Amino acid sequence: MKIKRFLLILTLFLFAFSLSAQDVIENPENPLNKKTGRIIQLKEVMRIRDIPEKDVIFKRPKYLVVDGEGDIYVCEGLHIYKFDSNGKFVFRMIKKGQGPGEIWSDVVSGISNYFVTNDEVVVCTAYPYKIMRFNLKGDFKNEIRIKVEPPPRFIGLADNEVYILEEEVPAEARRKIGYFDYQVNLSKFSLNFQEKKEIYSIQMRGYSDPEQRRFSQGRIEGTLKNNKTLFFTHTPEYQIIKFNLEENEVEKIFKRKYKRVENPRKKSDLKYLQDIDALIVVKDKIWVFTSTQDERGNRLIDVFDMDGKYIDKFYLEFPESFIYRHLPIGIIVIKGNFVFTIERDDEGYFSIVKYQMESGSIE
Repeated sequence: MKIKRFLLILTLFLFAFSLSAQDVIENPENPLNKKTGRIIQLKEVMRIRDIPEKDVIFKRPKYLVVDGEGDIYVCEGLHIYKFDSNGKFVFRMIKKGQGPGEIWSDVVSGISNYFVTNDEVVVCTAYPYKIMRFNLKGDFKNEIRIKVEPPPRFIGLADNEVYILEEEVPAEARRKIGYFDYQVNLSKFSLNFQEKKEIYSIQMRGYSDPEQRRFSQGRIEGTLKNNKTLFFTHTPEYQIIKFNLEENEVEKIFKRKYKRVENPRKKSDLKYLQDIDALIVVKDKIWVFTSTQDERGNRLIDVFDMDGKYIDKFYLEFPESFIYRHLPIGIIVIKGNFVFTIERDDEGYFSIVKYQMESGSIE
């Protein structure tokens, strides 16, 4: 009887081990493509600057979005501007105020994120927390006030469900100096915000300094594919999680051997930079913007297929005016063979720029 029980436990252990080993994809330091290390050059094809006569002034633009038609959206303060694919101004969305479809302050409330679908623009705001919906002509449709504390981070919209991240920081971590563990919950809401479901818990590690400022050892960066899969990273080290939104479970974890980059800030408690700055789905590939740069400041990009196989890497030659050391989603967008960025010149003026990537450089 004991032997049978031992064999059963051993069988279950081996099955669990084989399943775990199959789900974690360990990639080598170099990808399959032998032309790695090449530099992809960018050619400017369009630049959108301030349009004072239309009251379009870029002071701190963010959340850059390009839809399937090539139309460009960008958040600036209280408003969202829309431009057509040729860079022509179309309209300004959202009014200042405290009524439906309005925001009263970009300092206290402001836009925390927004999503453009095939037929509407869904805008998420904070203080008060609400979801506003507009058609693609900029006309207000409706809004829903939500009660979620502390304020969540809106990361995606899929099949009329909003995906958010909510932090759970232990009370003792707010009072002590040093490292602490905390949890971030991935949850989804129906668009009417009547139903909420927690679907995954992400374990994080943070640090509190003597001035009671809290820092995370990792940033959560994610991107959606076909409204069915969420790819995200949350650790300082190189790791990407493929999460199935239909089954609400981790499908794969993939990594690669990576030489970490030392933090240039010598007074920082973090010895290394976070390995991954951003993830972007480009067609049927995942572009990983890493912390590695060459001597000219060009950013190393790794490319994986949807199954986690490391297939390519190259350097993307950003212009000198692209000043962002980190690359959060909304600062850069990839559409086909074009790169859209938010940039600032030496005099502090912002602009939206469209580049074409070197022909034949991406395989």
